[in-house]
Amino acid sequence: AQFVSMGTGADSSTATLIVSPPDCSSCSFSEGKAKESLTVSYLADGSEIASTDYTFVRAPAVVEARFDASGSRIEITFDQVTNEAQDGTVGACATLFGTSAVGA
Repeated sequence: AQFVSMGTGADSSTATLIVSPPDCSSCSFSEGKAKESLTVSYLADGSEIASTDYTFVRAPAVVEARFDASGSRIEITFDQVTNEAQDGTVGACATLFGTSAVGA
């Protein structure tokens, strides 16, 4: 955590604290996400000041990539859902990768 600033003027009782989430290498991920509880507490007596749940998000990993039966498309399977927008559409690869990478 990093203390940033103390309020001034009429509202001098407020402070800003920036908290960087801890390393999540030992987190248990499910569908690319791991939810952990983060707590801010007083060093002197350990009493809790504030807490919140924080969701760590891991990048999707390719499980399989293969050409379709016609050989004109590559079908890629990931280890988690990749359509986080959940808009129900299938986008063109050129939109994601650019035309030079796709060869359009």
